[in-house]
Amino acid sequence: MRKLLSTATIVATVLFLPALAFAQDATKPPAADTDFVNQATAAGMAEVELGKLGAEKATDPSVKQFAQRMVDDHSKANEQLIKILADKKVEVPKELPADAASTKDKLGGLSGADFDREFMTHMVADHENAVALFDKESKEGEDAQLKQFAEQTLPTSQDHLKQAQEIQSSLGKVAATPEQQTAPAAGTSSQTTDTTSSGAASTQEAARPHNPFGEMTANDLIGQKVVNQNGDKVGKIDDIVLDSGDKAVLAVISVGGFLGIGDKLVAVPFDQLQLDKDKAILMSSATTEQLKTMPEYKKDQEGYSIYPRDRPIGGATQ
Repeated sequence: MRKLLSTATIVATVLFLPALAFAQDATKPPAADTDFVNQATAAGMAEVELGKLGAEKATDPSVKQFAQRMVDDHSKANEQLIKILADKKVEVPKELPADAASTKDKLGGLSGADFDREFMTHMVADHENAVALFDKESKEGEDAQLKQFAEQTLPTSQDHLKQAQEIQSSLGKVAATPEQQTAPAAGTSSQTTDTTSSGAASTQEAARPHNPFGEMTANDLIGQKVVNQNGDKVGKIDDIVLDSGDKAVLAVISVGGFLGIGDKLVAVPFDQLQLDKDKAILMSSATTEQLKTMPEYKKDQEGYSIYPRDRPIGGATQ
């Protein structure tokens, strides 16, 4: 009789184990929420680290204040998300993702007004993606806690984006430096520049594409969103470069990814772009997936040089 009871106990235990495992796994987010969890945790960590850097290095008071707000608001949001994920037995990464660390290093090498502009460019692009991410989760999320978290956090992300755009716009209106004010106009030469710099400027003037961008500079365009003719966002302008021989201007577009995490850089001829009334950049009908199939552009890739940040992109319009 005891032997029969022991056998029955073993059988019952074996049958129960899968059910126990299922019950434990049931606490984890559904597969549909996994992408949100991965991107939100990585982005939250990145925003705090970049915010600390901005609070330390920014020279414009509004940029410094915004950076500190990033530290405060995202630290609070991170704590809420970590608690939710802890209850679901989901481990949170403790190290900054490699791409985000690279962005931090890049910003760390800048100073003064250059840092302020580049920092706010990242903040605008990052929060455009954040708003889209949290809006999608708030509408399509399957996990009740994560969906509620997204709904509660979305208004703050939207406010961050609005403030970032306002600060970025104010930085773009700063008066030109004395060097810029005395710089020769397109198609003219300066008698005060030396032979070497004059020759380089002439080459870059010749390489400047004829398009509707007028006097907008690389600094004005970097960070602008790129949408196709259907109005779908496909990426953002990450850089403006010249190919070997300074013969053609290329726009480096960041496609996919979030906060620089998991994105891919591709270079397209600048004359494929045009300016829309809301300053969004338009290009044919290429989709994000189609752009991802293009050869990847590597930062500081041999054969390319950085287009002068303060030089207008558009030449004389035809």
